[in-house]
Parts: sequence; C-alpha cells; structure tokens
Amino acid sequence: MPMSRPLAYVLADIHLRETRSRAHERWQETFFLDVLEQVSRIEGAKYPFPVLILGDLTSVKNRHHSSFVNWMVDGFKVWKDSNRITPYILWGNHDMDMGAWVGAGEKDFQKAPFFSFLMTVGLARPIQEFVLSHKGFSVYTPSVVPADRKEMVFFHGSVRGARLSGSRSLNSGGVVANDLASYAPLALGGDIHCPQTMDFRPHCIVTYVGSYGFTEALSLKDFLESPGLALGRYGMLLSRDDKGVLEGKRYPNPRLGLTLSMGLSVSRDGVLSVSGLEGSPEEVLERLKETLSQARSLGISYEIVEVRCLDRIESLIEGPARGKSVNKLKKNAAAEASIRDFGQAFVDVWNDVLPPKELVFEHNTVFAESRVFRDEALGRMFSMTEQERLEMLEKALSSVLGEGTSNPSLVHKISEVTRKKYLEYAAQSMGIKDVHSVSK
Repeated sequence: MPMSRPLAYVLADIHLRETRSRAHERWQETFFLDVLEQVSRIEGAKYPFPVLILGDLTSVKNRHHSSFVNWMVDGFKVWKDSNRITPYILWGNHDMDMGAWVGAGEKDFQKAPFFSFLMTVGLARPIQEFVLSHKGFSVYTPSVVPADRKEMVFFHGSVRGARLSGSRSLNSGGVVANDLASYAPLALGGDIHCPQTMDFRPHCIVTYVGSYGFTEALSLKDFLESPGLALGRYGMLLSRDDKGVLEGKRYPNPRLGLTLSMGLSVSRDGVLSVSGLEGSPEEVLERLKETLSQARSLGISYEIVEVRCLDRIESLIEGPARGKSVNKLKKNAAAEASIRDFGQAFVDVWNDVLPPKELVFEHNTVFAESRVFRDEALGRMFSMTEQERLEMLEKALSSVLGEGTSNPSLVHKISEVTRKKYLEYAAQSMGIKDVHSVSK
C-alpha cells in the first residue's frame, strides 16, 4: 500500500508568554515536550524532522522576563538535543515590530525579532532555509514580487474573507488572495486562529493551520456560536502522496487548554442574565450542553478549563445607605447566591458532558449604578492619588453594604479590573473618551 512522504509538522499562533493564569501556565509548561512526542509518532518521518512555526511563537514582542527567556531557550535545547526536531520559524506580528523588520539586514539586531537570537546560537532556523531545500516552496513577503511561481507559499497575515471567531469575517483590510496567488496556487499560513480553507480559484487556495496555542479569554457567546471553529487547536502534517501531490492533515492538540470569559448581571429585581446571550440561564446551560456534546463527537476535549466571570450587581439602594445593614446584606447576599448557583450549574454541565482534568470557576463582583459612587466619587476622582482613589472606592462600597460586613469578597480592596471598569463608567458619564488621560 503506497504511503505519503511526510515533509513537515506545521504549527502557528502558539502565543507563548509569561502568564499569571494558572490554567495557561499548566498548559504551557509542557509545550516543548508535547510537540516532541507528537513528532516522534509521525509514521515514516526522517529525523531530525522539520517543525515549521508560521508566526506568533510568542504573544508579546519584547520586554520578556529573564525566567521566560531561559525557559524558551531550554525548550529549544530539548528539541535540538533530542535530534528529532529542526524548528524553522516565520516571524509574525506578535513576534516583532513588522514595520521595523521590513528590509532589515541579517545583522540588524535592533530591528530583529526578540527571539531571533535562537537562530544565531543554532537552536532554530529561518523558514527560508526550509524553502531553499524544498524548491517548490516560497515565503510571502509584502512589497516583493516573486521571480517565479512555486507550488506552495507560507505566510503570516490576515486574508480578506477569512472567518474570525463567532460568525464574524474579515471583510476589509488584510491581504487579498491575488497577492498570494502571484507566489503559488496553494497558500498555508497563520495569524487567523480559526482553522479553515478558502477556495479562491482560479487564483489560489488559502489554508489557515489554526492556532496551536492556549485558547485565552474566548467569550462564552463565541464559544457557543462557533464550536467547529473555536473548539479545536491544531497542528498540521504536510506530506506528499505517492503521486507527488501535496496534502495536509490536521491533528488536534492533545492537551487543549481554555480560558472562557463571560459576564453575569443581576438586576434590581434579582433577575440573573448572561451578557450577550438571549434566553434564561437555563436556556444558556442547555446550549452549553449541546456545544460540548458536539465537541465530544468531534473528538475534542480539554485538559484544563478556566472560567472567568465578571459579575454586575445593580445597586439595590437608591442613594446613601439607609435602614438596617442586615437587610441590605441579605439583598446583596441573595444576588451573590444566584451567581454562585449559576456557576455551580455551569461547572456541573461541563463535568457531566466533557469532563476536563481541571475546571476552575472564578468571579469578581462589580457594583453598577450606585448613586453613592456617582455623587461622591465622580467629582473628586480624577484629582486623587492612586491610594486616595482606592480608599475612596472602599468607603463608597462600605456605605452601600454596611459597615462591619463579614463578607471580604465584597469589601475587599478594589481589583485592577474593577477600578478600570469604574474609570470607564466615570469617563463615559463625563463625556470623556480617553480614559487613560483621565486616570492621570
């Protein structure tokens, strides 16, 4: 039986970075070993086997912490010492300042991507070296007209017409298919995280490998609306069949990780709703069950899931605190209880349908439409120091909840996220568009 000849294992949009997310860190720490294991299982591979990274190896361009840099170097050393992987890198917009890199010389380190030193010390190679050893391939470079047309072109960029998360598409900007068609009839690239193939014949066929990285801060709305695009994180094995035709087969990342973000709102009459989604909480949970069932049928699962929720509880008090503190605390406790109940139901549905090894549900509470905040804080907020602002916000929350409350999650120092939300609300109320200038 004729077999395909494997040429390269292709990854894109890995977005490695320093992280404060426990779920992301748990996923990322074994990245290099995971890829090594996957490459070791490729039937017919000749080692060391090429691993092509089509842009966005990292999430942040520069200013990396030394511990992260050392971890990256150690990972590439593992690949080299194994004698099973030769990494070839095409830099993406997250790896460097794209404008500065255009036309940069090989030794122009001030304009080079931060991790270009990996090539200098022999731990990685530029993707051009892979292209030169495979005469049918080329690399897309803006503003460069190719001398001849190849079989396939590698690229990192957004092609007009590509599907984004949810039901959205890229309808303007980006690269047009004709730009890639001048290089080759087949284009394989990164930048758009949703795996997809777009048929622009007679010009070219464009395929996005899909992001291999940790899915971070995907909204619940997008998660429920596009499970086929949002759920899978892929690598691709590029091969040539017995007739010499190129073929690509996607392989799901076996260690999927996800941070899912959503908003919950409790109105003054105690009604809980999920931001951006129509229907009752029960209907939202039913949609979640259907989405997870579809993921399971596609052979997709997650090892680590982190659910981040920002809760908005509309102030149950009209103006400065009045009445007995115990009554106000009961009302707010009821709102918090409804949020906790939904969170537990959310976790139960996920564990029942598609249980991960670890599922974390976290939420932060924001009080909205508080006249205490509006009247006492807005007028003075922007002339205060950071510490004065923090103390004022604490006092405003305490006046809403009642002094001496034993609930630390509600009268704790305001988190950075919560203070930012207050600032945005305040700036909007005062007709100021630039929140950053206000906070100074």
